[in-house]
Amino acid sequence: MGFSLASMSSAVQPSSSRRAPNSSPPKGVKLRIATTVLALAYGVPLVTFITTFTLHYAGVNNNTKNIDMGVGNNVTGELVPTSIAYISDTINFYPTSNIGGLFVSVGAMCLLISICIRHVEINQKVVIAATKKQVSSPHAAALLRKRVRGVQVAAAVFAAFSAFGSIGVAAFQLHINFPVHMAMAGTFFLLGTLYCLLQVLIDFLLKLETLCLRVFRLAACIIMVVSTMVFVAPKPWMDRRAALDISAAFEILTFIAYLLFFASHHVNFRHLDVTVAVSDVRASSEARPGEQEMSAVEVFEGAGAEGA
Repeated sequence: MGFSLASMSSAVQPSSSRRAPNSSPPKGVKLRIATTVLALAYGVPLVTFITTFTLHYAGVNNNTKNIDMGVGNNVTGELVPTSIAYISDTINFYPTSNIGGLFVSVGAMCLLISICIRHVEINQKVVIAATKKQVSSPHAAALLRKRVRGVQVAAAVFAAFSAFGSIGVAAFQLHINFPVHMAMAGTFFLLGTLYCLLQVLIDFLLKLETLCLRVFRLAACIIMVVSTMVFVAPKPWMDRRAALDISAAFEILTFIAYLLFFASHHVNFRHLDVTVAVSDVRASSEARPGEQEMSAVEVFEGAGAEGA
């Protein structure tokens, strides 16, 4: 059985309203799930975040000896009661550690699928943008493709490791393995922010998104960068409890900006269809030796055009 992610530049087919009268529809089962998967990618972590925070503040976690007024700080290894919990604190002990471990993994899986769809969508947009430039400047068109291709590869690597880091954060609780947990958290936040920055760079290179959407994503990235800096920066001039509260607040702000960035892709994903086609390559090659059987996940524009 064959399964691959097809490039939109070679495998994308228009919706039925734009398709030539005699052309055949794409093979496979068409699933309009792009927006659903995207909603799960940021919705599941958000609901998990709200749930674990609520349970943590309610004192449900099995760490009551470190809690003052329902909140305790474990990130620093100090028994310093704080008013605001770090995200890691809320999934550190049973039962919220179980909730976080399960649903963070589900969210990471949906996030990776959404990133793959976004990757293929950009491949199509590169073709559109390069075609526009080809008429006036073939050299500029080739340069654009080369630049975006390089940024795309780097973004894909950052996204994969960032998703892996998010799973590691939930799998290795603070009280079990502090160094690994912090390394995974750093991987998630750092590489996730770099991925978002590269996506903004691609948006400005292609100039196919509205200016409002590009500015919104850029603003989300700026919030991520500034909040992360405030979050990790030492604050020796402040009271210890106040410093921890500020760091925790800006960690939460970074996380929210991250979710808002991905939520902005609904603008694009609502115009996409996902077609999954799986075929036995051996059987298809024996039946039609000269025809290449497509086995792919295809993404193409025009989700709403079929009924028109």
